[in-house]
Amino acid sequence: MKSLDILAFAASALLLGFTSCDKRPAAKFQPGDRVRVKATQAEGKVCLRTRFFHEDLYFLTLPESYYVFHTIGKRQEWARLRALTEAQLGFPLPEYRPRPWHEEGPFYELDLELSR
Repeated sequence: MKSLDILAFAASALLLGFTSCDKRPAAKFQPGDRVRVKATQAEGKVCLRTRFFHEDLYFLTLPESYYVFHTIGKRQEWARLRALTEAQLGFPLPEYRPRPWHEEGPFYELDLELSR
């Protein structure tokens, strides 16, 4: 019985030793930091930092609307369809204003740089 107690104590000490030492480096960016995406030079704020496996992943809030992802031809097509619909109905449609920001991500630490 005494040897079982010693074995249980040794196992718990070993387990505690493995789990208490987080040797991962600290995150380079924190939520709220202003950063720049190296590839596009777009500036925004870090809104979320996650660590799924070994890498830190960052999600950014960028100032443009999410319409920035659509081509100019697609936007012109929507405007043309809106004008046709208003002409058929005989009254203007309510104005839709998308939010002036969008979220992008995930980005790796090497994809971002701190902006001032």
